[in-house]
Amino acid sequence: MDKQHNPQYQKEYMALQKVERNYIEKFGESSLDRVLLLDPLSLQYEDELAISEVKNAIVTMTDAIDRNIPIEQIPEDMLHNMIF
Repeated sequence: MDKQHNPQYQKEYMALQKVERNYIEKFGESSLDRVLLLDPLSLQYEDELAISEVKNAIVTMTDAIDRNIPIEQIPEDMLHNMIF
């Protein structure tokens, strides 16, 4: 049985993808490589929490673009020690 997708989540996620493209265009291909804006586990449920996280990520990236200041990336050594 196919999973039914939440239309509100799908709408917000499409908006997030557009903002991500704009962000990468402005700050470079690897500018989001070590940036964690979303909990990968919560996104699988497409519920209100996931929608809220996606909206917050959109605001964060849009603000960075508008201010022309990239989001600080996590140091590589710290990222490699994280457990997801």
